[in-house]
Amino acid sequence: MNTRQERTISMFQGVLSLMPKIMIEPQPQLFLQKATELQDCIMRLQQLHTEPQRAREEIRGPVDVRVATLRRKRILASRVRLTHV
Repeated sequence: MNTRQERTISMFQGVLSLMPKIMIEPQPQLFLQKATELQDCIMRLQQLHTEPQRAREEIRGPVDVRVATLRRKRILASRVRLTHV
């Protein structure tokens, strides 16, 4: 997530934290509806932020195992070359 997106989310969260402090009694239905929509929007943006990271990890798979396997192959290949020289 870049800084602009982080600032936008923090601004939304700031607005959401100020909404309960508004002294309107009773609070209008539209006001409550928009507060709920804003909360849903913040949650969705945070989910969208984590999806690419999770997908990247799923695509990569167990990196440690693959690195160890490649390292083993590379070491064995260099030893085979040394014995044939």
